[in-house]
Amino acid sequence: MILLSAGAGAAASVLTAYATYRMTALQDHRKWRAELAEKYALLTADQPRAAQALARQFAVGVLIIEHGDTALREKVFIAPYTRMTAGRSDDNETVLPTASASRHHFATSADGANVYVVDLGSANGTRLNDTLVHGRTPFAAVT
Repeated sequence: MILLSAGAGAAASVLTAYATYRMTALQDHRKWRAELAEKYALLTADQPRAAQALARQFAVGVLIIEHGDTALREKVFIAPYTRMTAGRSDDNETVLPTASASRHHFATSADGANVYVVDLGSANGTRLNDTLVHGRTPFAAVT
């Protein structure tokens, strides 16, 4: 009887330690996620190159913007837990210097593993891998 009681006590201690570890790890992950998104947002406003350097380290996706000629491609790294807009207007994170782009053309958002694009009501629509975007559309790997 005493042996059974000691075994149950040890099992309860192990379960309590594991639950405490998991809760702490989840809290740390949420804190890291919030701090990364906040730091990225601050850098985007004042230091876009530094923001892209940070995004490159943790990127969950890469947006490649083509300006006609393949030599004029621009890579925009997308950090997790962020939202970016793109369009002709200077208040976008990514400025599209073409008359065919709307002032606020599309937005990208990312969770921890996936990147999504949504058209913001642009006049000419948004294409992702040559397919017109309808609603929130996940990025697909280009092979």
